[in-house]
Formats: sequence, structure tokens, C-alpha cells
Amino acid sequence: MNHVKTIRCFIGILLAIVLLLTCAACSREQEVIAAAPNQIQELTVARQEEIRANIEDAYTTEQNLTQQPGQLTEEDFPEGTKIMYLTFDDGPSSNTQEILDILDTYDCQATFFVVASGYDNEYQNIVDHGHTLALHTYTHDYETIYQSEEAYFEDLDAIADLVYDLTGVTTNLIRFPGGSSNTVSENYNIGIMSRLAEEVENRGYVYFDWNATNADASTEPYTADELYEFAISYDYEDVIVMLMHDTDYLDTTVECLPRVIEHYKNLGYEFLSLNENSYTAHLEIVN
Repeated sequence: MNHVKTIRCFIGILLAIVLLLTCAACSREQEVIAAAPNQIQELTVARQEEIRANIEDAYTTEQNLTQQPGQLTEEDFPEGTKIMYLTFDDGPSSNTQEILDILDTYDCQATFFVVASGYDNEYQNIVDHGHTLALHTYTHDYETIYQSEEAYFEDLDAIADLVYDLTGVTTNLIRFPGGSSNTVSENYNIGIMSRLAEEVENRGYVYFDWNATNADASTEPYTADELYEFAISYDYEDVIVMLMHDTDYLDTTVECLPRVIEHYKNLGYEFLSLNENSYTAHLEIVN
């Protein structure tokens, strides 16, 4: 009899354990179902963070900004001022005309930091449309231009000569390939960016970095929608120097450009081209 009672007791304990496990599973399933919307949101946020993490180091804006002596700072602008300086690097290209057409449509000025791209007619086209031509070096080849200070200025002089020969324009506005804070240059000459930043000022140049980007220079093949989301994420800034690129393969930049302009126009931003007194938004040099 005692043996039978023991078996019944054991069976009862097993049933109780099974019941507890079943209830726990049901509860967990309900938690997962209830959490689904949050999980979707978390995945969206995670994707945005993944995109940000994949932007090349040279194009991050998560750095301290400084100003070139004599240039305007954000404090120099009247309260309520909203200014957008659209800048396009690495052109001209097969996309230049379409970019110019879009800028015309929205009555926007912009600045083109040009290289020797082979699209000789487009340099004058940029000028004829009322935009600013600026220098980005002749070759844009890091190994060539960052071997030494002499190599950099030889390349810079070459693009200055090309621009003058094709347009008659002389300019002292420049942007370093990769920006003043690029870390690629240290592969060829450690510390060269600090020395170049000082020397270009000594020679009368004004160099510009940026405080915003649409991330089109990333190695990640972003869609036009993703580039748009990046570009509009800086609308808390009163004065924006926006980095974009004008190249043959970046149709996505052209595609997102009208929406970017509309977004900032609707917020009251005025679109201007850069000059030697403009806000330069220098990145803190790390090289």
C-alpha cells in the first residue's frame, strides 16, 4: 500500500511540473507577441546604427569642430539664421548637369570642389549657373598627394591651373581629399594633415570640411532613401556645410537631392555658395 501511495505521489509531482512548464511557455509566448512591435522598432534603430557604423572614418562628423582664423563662426550669425552650404566633391561628372538643373529648379546656390575628371565643358557650366568652383586636387590620389607637402601643393597647383585655363576662375577655396581629419594620409606621411592645414593658411587658402553629410562616400551601397535620411538628420544645426559627391556612379545622390532641398527649404534654410569668409566647419585634425 505504501508503495502504491509513493507511485501516486511521484506521478502527481510530475504532473505538477508539466503544468508549471506549460504555463511558463504560454507566458513566454505572450511576452514575445506583446514585444513584437518594440522588437520591430529596435530592429529599425539597429539598422540605422549599422548604417552609421559603416560610414568611413574620414566622413564622420562626430568630432569637435574648429574654425579657421578670420572665418565666421555660428555665433557671428544673427539669431534665427538658417543657412545651408551644399557642397559637391570629386566632380564634374556625367551627373553634373542634372545636379545643376535641380539647383536651378529650387533656386539654390552650391559649391563644387573639383578634380581633373575629364568633363572639361562642365567646369564652365558650373560657373555659368552661378555656383562656386573650388579646388579638391588634380588627381585625388592619396598616395600621390600625401607623400609630402611638396607633392600636395604640386597637385593643388595643377587643378588650379586647369580650372583657370578652362574658366578663367582663380580661387583660394579648397577641400582636402578625405577632409583635414582623414586617417588614410598617415599610411604615407604621419602628421602631414596638421602640417598641411597650417601651410595652406600661410599660403592664403581657405580650407573647408563639413558638419553634415548624406553618407554617399561610404563603402556601403546606400539607397537614395537612406542617403536622404542621413542628409536630413542635421536639421538641428543653424549653419550647415553639407558634404555630397558629384560622380558618375552616384545616381542615388542625384535622386535624393530634390527631397533634401525641399526638407531644408521648408524649415527656412537659405542655400548659399561658399566664399572665403564663410563658416568653415573644420574637423579636429587626427592624423
